[in-house]
Amino acid sequence: MPFKSEDPEAVKAAYDKLAELARQIPPERLRMLIAKTLRVSFKVSEAEKADIEETATSLGLTVTSYMTACHHFVKQVLRGQEPGGGR
Repeated sequence: MPFKSEDPEAVKAAYDKLAELARQIPPERLRMLIAKTLRVSFKVSEAEKADIEETATSLGLTVTSYMTACHHFVKQVLRGQEPGGGR
């Protein structure tokens, strides 16, 4: 979720803090959390595939990023959380 401040100093401070926290995570653990190396496969129609690709592209996302964002959104809704409030 993007940082919700327009103050450049506040944004820089938040990203600096995030970078400091990330440096404390062992590299292998960080790679495990961030690297996308696994595949998920499911069947859709040609029209659904085209629609998913078109939507992702129109949002400036890859299909992977779009599907991941959809997953997190639905998970939050089903848990009764405000969408965009974290994972």
